[in-house]
Amino acid sequence: AQQVATQCTHFWQQRSGARQRYQSGAMPQAAAALGAQRALVFLISDFYWPAELLTRTLAACEGHDVVPLVLRDPAAFEQVPAFGWARVRDMETGQETGLMMRPALQARMHAHAKQQRALLSATFARHGTRPPLWLAPQWRPEQLSQHLLETCA
Repeated sequence: AQQVATQCTHFWQQRSGARQRYQSGAMPQAAAALGAQRALVFLISDFYWPAELLTRTLAACEGHDVVPLVLRDPAAFEQVPAFGWARVRDMETGQETGLMMRPALQARMHAHAKQQRALLSATFARHGTRPPLWLAPQWRPEQLSQHLLETCA
């Protein structure tokens, strides 16, 4: 674990000050540093990653007991107005933009969120991880305990 932490720290220090489009790029290298002995790995992220990066990360975790913890705020899609002006910010880049909301765009956003959830779940299943635990901002530790008990291999 110390080696992984050191490698992650080194990766971020090399890139400090330089904006990366995907700041999760160190994950495959960090996962590969886990070693051969089977370990319980909590993979915690919002998983707004390129599919190829997620695939490489999960491949590097092969042989380990991987628990994906997906951090998502349902309000980001569920509480979007059907009509009106909305300001949105990309959490990776900090870039802000405005959207003129309308019912069709709201429906597309809801459909995209649902499709993305299904795609992530299928990707995790294909790589043999435990089912993902979807955590909203108000999550409670008991949810993680229950998930671990329900998904024991």
